[in-house]
Amino acid sequence: MKKCLQYINKSTCPFLSIRNATKLLKDAGFQEITYEQIWNFSSGKYFLNLYDSFLVAFTLPKPLTQIESIHLALAHDDSPAFKLKSKADIVKSGYHNLNVEMYGGMLPSTWFDRPLGLSGKIFLKSNNVFSPTEKIFDTKEGVCIIPSLAPHLNRSEKNAEPNPQKEYMPLFSVSKDENFSILNFLAEKTDSKKEDILSFDITLYNKEEGELIGANQEFLSAPRIDNLISVAAMLEAITTTGDSNILNMISIFHHEEIGSRSKEGADSNTLRMCLDKLLEDQNIASHRYPYLLQNSIMLSVDGAHGLHPNYTEKHDPTNPVLLNQGIALKSSSSQRYVTDARVTAIIKALCQENNIPYQEQVNKTGMAGGQTLGPIVSSYLPIPAIDLGVPILGMHSARELCGCDDYESLKKLLKAFFI
Repeated sequence: MKKCLQYINKSTCPFLSIRNATKLLKDAGFQEITYEQIWNFSSGKYFLNLYDSFLVAFTLPKPLTQIESIHLALAHDDSPAFKLKSKADIVKSGYHNLNVEMYGGMLPSTWFDRPLGLSGKIFLKSNNVFSPTEKIFDTKEGVCIIPSLAPHLNRSEKNAEPNPQKEYMPLFSVSKDENFSILNFLAEKTDSKKEDILSFDITLYNKEEGELIGANQEFLSAPRIDNLISVAAMLEAITTTGDSNILNMISIFHHEEIGSRSKEGADSNTLRMCLDKLLEDQNIASHRYPYLLQNSIMLSVDGAHGLHPNYTEKHDPTNPVLLNQGIALKSSSSQRYVTDARVTAIIKALCQENNIPYQEQVNKTGMAGGQTLGPIVSSYLPIPAIDLGVPILGMHSARELCGCDDYESLKKLLKAFFI
C-alpha cells in the first residue's frame, strides 16, 4: 500500500502520473523505445511514452514468433478536476480569482474550502516554432481555494442550482498589482519568462495527501483513487513479472473521464498502432493476427461502485460489492462493461487458485452506471475481455475511499495474470 500511496500523492496531474510511471519502469529495468526504432527485439522489457499522457509497456520473454498469447491490462490516469482556462485572471472587488472549467463528471461541491495546487505542462517559445519547449511542473503547495458561502448568507438560495461560472472560481490572491497575472506566477514557478509562455494544460488538484483511516487503518482516503489505484497496481505487477510464454502488456490512457476521444485516449488508434508495429517489426505473418488476438485476454481495470451504507437502495439487491471484500468483477448486459462469461470464468478460476477474494458487480436494474475503457478498446482490438477493479466510495469526489485489502487483491491478481 505504501508504494501505491506514494504514486497517488506524487501524480497530481496526468503528465506527472506518466512521468512517475516511466521512472518506476526504468528502475525495474525497462528500456524506453520510440516509434522511430524498429521493434525487432528478441527479448526484454520496454515502454513507449507518447505526449507524456499515453504509455504502453510490455515484457517480451522471447521472440514474438514463439509467443501464442497476449495478456493486456488497461487503465486511465485522469480524474475529474478543475482545469485552468487560457485567460484565467478574474480581478474584481479587490480579489484575484482564477477562471476554471470542470473536467469530467466531478462532484464540485466536494472541492470547497480545500487547499488547491496547480500542476501540468506549459509550452514555451523555442528556436523552432514547430517544436516548443515543454515543462512539466507542480507547485507542491496550496496556491488557491474555493471558499464556500456561509449558511447565514445563503438561506434564500439554499436549494438553488449552482452557477459554476460564479461559484467555483478559486481565490488566488488579494489584488494589489494590476499587472500581475497567473502567467507571472507560472513563469516564476517554472523558471521561465512570462512573454515566452505560449499555452498550458494545467490541472487544479486537492493538495491534501492520501492517508490510511478506519478503526484498523483498513481504508485509503485519497484524491484520484479513480483511477490511479489501478495504474499503481498494474505498474507494481508488470515490474515484478517473471519469464513466461506470454507477451505481458499494460496501456495507460488519458481523457477517459471525458469520453476517451483524443489521440491519447482509448477511442483512438494509438494502442492498435503500437501493437501493429510490434507484430510487423517482429515479422509476424498477418494471417496470425486474428489467432493471436483470439487467444489473448484483456483486463479493463477501473474503479467499481462500492455499496454505500447510507444509500443501499442504489445498488443491486443480490450483487452487493463491499469494501475490503475483494476485487469487483463488473458485468452489464448492455456491454457498458466489456465482460464476457468465458473470461469471467478464467478470472474466477485464477482468483480461486491464488486465494484472491472477488465479488461481482451488476448495476441495479434500470440504472445505467458508467462506461469504461473496455468496450471502447474491444471495438478495434477484438480480444476476449473483462472489466474489473477496486470498489470505491465517494467516486469522483475531491477525495475518494477504498479498501486497502482490495488493492492488495488487485495487485495479486495482476501478478498472477502476468505469468
